[in-house]
Amino acid sequence: MVRILVADALSKSAVEELAATDGIEVDVRTGLDREGLAEIIGLYDGILIRRPTHLDAELIKAGKRLRMIGRAGIATDNVDVEAATRQGIVVMNTPFGNATTVAEHAIGLIFALARALPRATASMARGEWAQAEFEGRQLAGKTVGIIGLGTVGRLVARRAQGLDMTVVAFDPWVDESDIQRHIDLEVVSFAELFARADFISLHVPHTERTHHFIGEAAFVAMKSDACIINCARGGLIDERALLQALETGEIGGAALDVFEEMPPPADHPLRRHPKVIATPHLSAQTPEALLAVSTQLVAQARAFFTSGVVDHALNAPKLTAEQLKRLTPHLELAARIAGIAAQLANGDIEAVRLVAAGDFDPDDLGPVETHALAQLLTTTFGEPVNPVAARAVAADCAIEVESVARDGETDFSNLIRLEVRQRGGASTRVEGAVFGRQELRVVGVDGHRLDLVPEGHILAIRNHNRPGVIGAVGSTLGHHRINVARMALGLRTADDEALALWCTDTAVSDEIIQELLALDGVAGIRRIELP
Repeated sequence: MVRILVADALSKSAVEELAATDGIEVDVRTGLDREGLAEIIGLYDGILIRRPTHLDAELIKAGKRLRMIGRAGIATDNVDVEAATRQGIVVMNTPFGNATTVAEHAIGLIFALARALPRATASMARGEWAQAEFEGRQLAGKTVGIIGLGTVGRLVARRAQGLDMTVVAFDPWVDESDIQRHIDLEVVSFAELFARADFISLHVPHTERTHHFIGEAAFVAMKSDACIINCARGGLIDERALLQALETGEIGGAALDVFEEMPPPADHPLRRHPKVIATPHLSAQTPEALLAVSTQLVAQARAFFTSGVVDHALNAPKLTAEQLKRLTPHLELAARIAGIAAQLANGDIEAVRLVAAGDFDPDDLGPVETHALAQLLTTTFGEPVNPVAARAVAADCAIEVESVARDGETDFSNLIRLEVRQRGGASTRVEGAVFGRQELRVVGVDGHRLDLVPEGHILAIRNHNRPGVIGAVGSTLGHHRINVARMALGLRTADDEALALWCTDTAVSDEIIQELLALDGVAGIRRIELP
């Protein structure tokens, strides 16, 4: 039975739908403090959270059964994704569920800034009629600069274009051609955006790279009547520099839905500044958004735990239901040839290169790589490594990893080649293919062409290509009552070395292997164990 903890408020109907799934048990325990969560997190296979719950490395380590962390919403800065990855836990978010609501809030703040709506409302409440004091600005014809063209940024851009505003954008993390496939806008430099924009809307995550990236220099570069809007994350704007820019008139105003400290202190000067509109992190706070992110997250959790489908993961390749059905034999093949490669190498691995050739889709490369790498590391180190953690473990071990897809370079409709290089220069190469729909085959080892079902007990025997060697090996195994289930023989055209893979019904002891090594013509033996 899979146990899932719902640690923050989600839509009741979505949670009930998840709880009705066969094989899944759901516990709703919202409002737990850190100590309370630490006491119970180890009981669960999955945890679903929103903004209030923070999962740091220590809490994640306590979740010894965890396989999935689900964050309802886009941002995952309240989850230590690196710690989760190293523990083999998939971290998923819901990038589309509340995007519309957040984009609408950003547009609403642009309207509010342009027409001074909060101050005009407060003036009316005081009994005043200060029409001349609140002269606003028309949005049509103005320029909005969008920093960050993810889901929310693109939605804001479309809505601004609907208001007849000019849209310019800056996003060094997204390819310009990819941006313009989704929306027609002008991509500009950071400096040009500041010089042209009347309104600047932020839609990037808060990272070391983006911390305070809107600071004193940025405010100096902006128009004197420019307004900045932040519905993304606190910490993007240097709040001290913002306050100074407002006081000196370097910019015209700001609208903040997030702050560096949340909630900000009651006496925070930006809370009551006349040129600032502040809202208490309301951008995603609508029933529609809550239902959307809850429904999406529940669907992702159900698909992951019932079918192995991975969707919107931050630390694992996407794996759809259709892709999983089509790739399952290839993922198993990748793991098996990796197990063979690890046992043949039997040494300090320096680099791994995976080639997927033939009819693979580009999106197939990620899952194939992670399954191969996980098995290679598991076999090499004797400790289980799952596909989520594989890249991180390889990096810790200073193992270089490269994966490439090549179309049409093989005689097979599909081919997976794994090349393992050891420190010191020795290398091992194992190739496999799927015959028909699910027949797994090893079709090459270190340049030897052969055909073998990769399973069970295997002896990889290198011998000189001369009469009598194969017969002597078979006779020795027969003498010790070791039955040979199948055997594949491969030759290399460059020399006279042959490689024979002998599949036996039982494991071959060290004593028998020593006897085989003593045979004339036998150059080397590796014992391989597969499921």
